[in-house]
Amino acid sequence: MAKADKKKKIAFIRTSSINDLARYACRFDQTPTELIRTVYKGESRIIAPGETVDGHVLFYYTPSASKESIVKYIAGFDERVEFTDEIDLSQTDTYYMSIVDAELSGLISENPEKISNVAFVKIGKADQLVRTVIKKAIENENIEKAYSFSYKGKAVLGAFDLFDELDDEQKIFYYTFMDSLPKEGFIRYDYSNNKMDFSNEIGEHSYMYAKKIELAEPFPFFNLE
Repeated sequence: MAKADKKKKIAFIRTSSINDLARYACRFDQTPTELIRTVYKGESRIIAPGETVDGHVLFYYTPSASKESIVKYIAGFDERVEFTDEIDLSQTDTYYMSIVDAELSGLISENPEKISNVAFVKIGKADQLVRTVIKKAIENENIEKAYSFSYKGKAVLGAFDLFDELDDEQKIFYYTFMDSLPKEGFIRYDYSNNKMDFSNEIGEHSYMYAKKIELAEPFPFFNLE
């Protein structure tokens, strides 16, 4: 008899802002995207499901008391998020994500810090990590993401599973330390000059881009001790 699959659990990961959450979920095309709204311990949260780590689905979220059914994400230098019940496809650099209300209490993990089947690999420099993230984006024909957060007073930039040859059931988180956490929402890489920097906008054809998603706190399983 086949062994029953273990039920997946949810581990909440709070983003630094609603902008980070919308940037995370946005595909920057007209492909429909859905977010989840649920109430946890009396707090209403907007959620974007992410990676599966050690049997837990990471649910990136931000608190929100909104009742509207759509998230309107305005990209660009004046990046912002609005909640609405209407869609206007005539607006440029504007993307819409519908909200699905769901009761998830039976799946929520009360101890996400117990996630243990994760390996950590330190990358020497930020530009080396970014180059690898960009390479993965090109291979997958999408905009990949890197996460930034503060860990014991140090600024961290990291991403999951950058080398296909090392992928298996154990998730690998590649990380590097930086002097500070940039506030811009995108990482851009100039191949011709082999340089990276941060930007609030995407679209210049001389650059390749990755999303930078800032977390309100480190991943609960990020422990280098």
